[in-house]
Amino acid sequence: MAPVKTAKILRFSLKSLLPRSIFSPQATNPLTTKVISMDKKITVKKTAVKKTAVKKTAGDGKTVHHVLHTGPFRVAASWPHQELPLILSMVGGKQIVIATSFTPVSFETIAQTSINDWRSNPALFGPSTAPNHLADLPRWIFALPYETYEKTNAGGKNAVQDLSERPQAWEIKAALVWDEGSTEPRYIARTDCGTCRFHLIYKPQITALLAQAKKWEPPTIRPMTLHGSTSHDTYLDSAREIIEAIGRGDFYQVNLLRYFSIAAAHGWDHLCARMETNAGPHGALLTVGSRVIASFSPERFIEISTRENKHHIATWPIKGTAPRDASDPIKDLAFGTALSASAKDQAELHMIIDLMRNDLTRICERGTVAVTQSGSLKQFKHIWHLEGEITGELNPQQTLDQILSALCPGGSITGAPKIAAMERIKNDEGQPRGFFMGNIFRINHDGSLQSNILIRTLVSNNWMKTANYAAGSGLVIKSSPEAELLEIQSKCSPVTSL
Repeated sequence: MAPVKTAKILRFSLKSLLPRSIFSPQATNPLTTKVISMDKKITVKKTAVKKTAVKKTAGDGKTVHHVLHTGPFRVAASWPHQELPLILSMVGGKQIVIATSFTPVSFETIAQTSINDWRSNPALFGPSTAPNHLADLPRWIFALPYETYEKTNAGGKNAVQDLSERPQAWEIKAALVWDEGSTEPRYIARTDCGTCRFHLIYKPQITALLAQAKKWEPPTIRPMTLHGSTSHDTYLDSAREIIEAIGRGDFYQVNLLRYFSIAAAHGWDHLCARMETNAGPHGALLTVGSRVIASFSPERFIEISTRENKHHIATWPIKGTAPRDASDPIKDLAFGTALSASAKDQAELHMIIDLMRNDLTRICERGTVAVTQSGSLKQFKHIWHLEGEITGELNPQQTLDQILSALCPGGSITGAPKIAAMERIKNDEGQPRGFFMGNIFRINHDGSLQSNILIRTLVSNNWMKTANYAAGSGLVIKSSPEAELLEIQSKCSPVTSL
């Protein structure tokens, strides 16, 4: 497929377009602070974040502090939803993007492109745009339901029956970009961004949007109450049956979900405030009409990059879960240390590492696939996880469809063996997963790709009047059904916590 011609890009700071007061000199970093831990000695890295706040007096006489900045979730709260959808994508705590000019496109067309088709010609970009900045503007963003590449013993893809759950894809021509540690967004635009079906003019529309976002006062975060679609006893019975099947040798691991309804989702402003506080480093926020997909995901799926004329791919499955205790740092660290030392949780992760290693060998050059991390302890706001890393070198002639056919759905949210686990999941869960456990992908103008798995995800079909949520756990031979139920409850904390 011949590369698609791309127009020149304009890159400049919005600070030059806005009144000086729009940007706080000490604005809040909107990105999640990452914490790194090592095998024996756990080192926690924390970043001090300065905030500029204004004091107001509430009706009860108490002083309320409102942070003044134009962070991405404040822009989302002020978004002109009647004019255009919202596409917000987070990349590993390093960058958050909100598309401002984009056109819906066919995912099937993108799926037939190869890595060599993804990179735009740097000569087509403006002289002020360095080659490394081509990664900052997504070329395509697309959301895939879990069923897009679900396979059965019969082979091939299952048709996604619900039209609302088909893949959604957009070509991006302009965006606001927040970098890690930045105090203001950058505006990056192709010169032909005005031809998009959905388009915000940088001046005055985007400048007015940012000014409005700075004035936004987030509501008090309230917990959402979850109602299980099945009872605790039903889940426990299913978990026991699966563990017995594992004992018979039918599976090594099965990732079973519970589904929840939320009768009072508290509205759009509340969701934006909650995501500003709780969004994971690989989260996303999408709206199309009255439909909302809000992911608090801590899990990245695959990334593809080109170095020294070689196309590198990596994946980072996470397994094993322990709660956090923000009130007691010693107890909190003990939870993480116990998880790192857990033979059961390490085995759960190693099964999926082996599955993903095998999946990568189907699309990588022979001898290049390697397990580079077999169990790193990772700290997130509400939870501890174990994370692995597997890398390889891709054959550049393969299409995106071939790559995703080999890897999707991700092993961490299916189980092993993958096909057998997916069949058991379909039988026991009793409903399509849809965007729960699906993926958000981003392909950039430099030919790189990033993606997540849509765990810790909320979906609303009526503009956050009500919503649905799903959370699950990996069942293995040493699993306790009661402990797995508690683990699922801890994974609901992004929407149930204060």
